[in-house]
This record gives sequence, C-alpha cells and structure tokens, in this order.
Amino acid sequence: LKSTSRPTATVRAALLSAAMAALRRGRCDSESSDDSAPDFDATEWATRAIRGNVTHKVKTKDHEEADHKLELQTLCAAMNNLRVKDRDVVADVKHVANDVVNVRAVGWKENVRTGQRVKAVYEGRVPHPGVRAVDKQLKGAQDIKETFDLLPGTKKVIDEAERILMEQRRAARPVRA
Repeated sequence: LKSTSRPTATVRAALLSAAMAALRRGRCDSESSDDSAPDFDATEWATRAIRGNVTHKVKTKDHEEADHKLELQTLCAAMNNLRVKDRDVVADVKHVANDVVNVRAVGWKENVRTGQRVKAVYEGRVPHPGVRAVDKQLKGAQDIKETFDLLPGTKKVIDEAERILMEQRRAARPVRA
C-alpha cells in the first residue's frame, strides 16, 4: 500500500523554511554570510539542511537511540551529485528522510559506530562503511520507495543514493576471480 500523503501546504512551507534557513547556515561552499535567499546554484549540501528531530518517532528502550536507516550523509551526497536546486525536492527529501519509515531504534553504541563509519566514507578516509551499514541504508531506501509516492526529483535523489550505496557495497564485497 503506497502512501500518497504529502505534507500539507503549511507543513511543506515549514519544511522549506527550515531547509532554507539551514542552507544559509550550513552550505559547505557558502562564502557569504548574507541572510538573503539561499544560493541554490551552490553544489554542496550539508546534512543540517535536511535533518529533522527523529528522537520521538520510534519507541526506544534504555541505551537505544532513533537512527536514520538511509543516512543523511548519503542523501546529501546524492543531492550534490545531482546538483539539486528545486525547493520542492529539498522539502520532499527532508520529509521522507525524517519520516518514521526511515527511522529505527538502535543501540547507542551501534549508532555511534555506524555514524563514524559513514562519516569516514564521506570524508574520503575509507571506501565504504561496511556491508551491514550499506545494507541498512539500502533497506531504508527501499522502504521509502515502497511507502511514498515520490516527486520525480525526490525519486532521482533516492535512486542516486542507491547507486552510491551499490558502489560502496561492491567495494565492501569485491568479486574474487
């Protein structure tokens, strides 16, 4: 069953406003401190542009935290590769990335370990975060695609994220000749 629920106009406006504010503060290549409209021609997305509070979206036990299945760093890398500039796509990506479908309860130690591995990949220190971390993210991408009727631009971002993850998976499991 696909959910066709889109954020209401009010929710979409709030998401867009938050994303634009984060862009002004967090664009990696932003050289200006100007608080005018964000520069959608810039090519670097920071996770804070799409991060939402997911702390209470899933029930957690002691020593557990809410964790994104499809990591925001991977979504930002996909958005950077595609040079996303469309405000509706940004708002939609933020909506699906922080929806309960993309959040799971996980032990805090595993969450820290996975976060460090994923961060190391995008800092260029390692080629992949490990098979488990890649598979967890691929599952998150599939859950998003199965649950939401995505905007075409958002679908491209999710598809690009899957492509990035498949490259990481191939690096994690090299084919033996």
